Amino acid sequence: MPELVALHLPGGPAFVEAAQRAWDAGDAVVPVDPRLPAAAVEVLLDAVRPSRIVDAHGTSARPG
Repeated sequence: MPELVALHLPGGPAFVEAAQRAWDAGDAVVPVDPRLPAAAVEVLLDAVRPSRIVDAHGTSARPG
């Protein structure tokens, strides 16, 4: 079943590569602007509930 993957990355090659990997796996992508305040990012992630978050440090599972 497709999953929802949050990409908390700036636009550029890393974002494109992460998006392509997600799409190749059949997953959907939610872009998350890294310039957003942390509180806004948490509200967004709580609303969309992605299964994974990809950021500059790698990939992490979203609890819950």
